[in-house]
Amino acid sequence: MKYGTLWFNNKSNRDVGVKVKGIINYPLVTPIYETYEVADGTTYRKIIGYNEGSIPVTFNIMDHKHIRKIVSSMNEWLIDIKDNKLIFADDKEFYYIVKSIELDSEFSRTLQDLGECQVNFIVEPFRRKLSELNPIPISNGMIIHNDGAIAAKPIIRIEGEGAITLNVNNETIKVNVSKHITIDSEKKLCYRDDGTYQNTSLSGEYPTLEKGENKITWGTGGTVKKITIMTNRRYF
Repeated sequence: MKYGTLWFNNKSNRDVGVKVKGIINYPLVTPIYETYEVADGTTYRKIIGYNEGSIPVTFNIMDHKHIRKIVSSMNEWLIDIKDNKLIFADDKEFYYIVKSIELDSEFSRTLQDLGECQVNFIVEPFRRKLSELNPIPISNGMIIHNDGAIAAKPIIRIEGEGAITLNVNNETIKVNVSKHITIDSEKKLCYRDDGTYQNTSLSGEYPTLEKGENKITWGTGGTVKKITIMTNRRYF
C-alpha cells in the first residue's frame, strides 16, 4: 500500500496522526460555457469561467491507541482553517487554494470504527506556484512573461508619492499614492498596508497579465520609490 503526504492549514497529515492512502486523483480543469446565437441562426459557445475542482483523499489512522485524540485533531485541522493552501508531496512546487471541505455526516464514527475516512477538498480550478507568494521588484519597462494557463490577476504594490500612471501592455490606470498602495486585481481592491481601502485612489481597470509577454511601464507627476508584483499565474 502506498502512503503519501500532503500539507494543509499549516500542518501535514502526519502532524495530526493520519496517513494518505493510495494515489491522489488530481482534478482536470473544466470550462463553463455560454451559448449564443448570431443573426443567421448559427450557435456558438464561449468560455465564461471554470468549474471548481474536487480532490478526494482517503486518510488512515496511524496509531489506534490514540484514536479519539486523532479524530479531534483532524476535525480541528479541517474545520478551523487559517491557511487554505493545499500542497502534495509529489507536486511540491505548486499549491491549490481550498474553497471548502466536504465531510461525510458519519465522518467521526467512520474514522473511529474503521480507522479510515474520505475528505473532499473543493479547490479553485487552477494550481499556483509557491514561489510566487513572494513579491518581486520590477523596473520601468520590464517584461513579465505569463507562462500560465490563462490571464493572471496580479497584486502590485507601489511605494512613492503623488499621481502615478501605470501601463500594463495597452491598458493604463492612474493612481494617487500617499507613501504606499496595493492594487489587488484578483479582489478588485486598493488598500494600504494597514488594510484601509483606497479604491477611490484608482482610475481605470484593474491590470491583468495576458498569456505571453507583458510590458509594464509607468510615468509620474510625483515620485516612485519602488514597485513590486505578485503575478498570481495559474497553471493546469
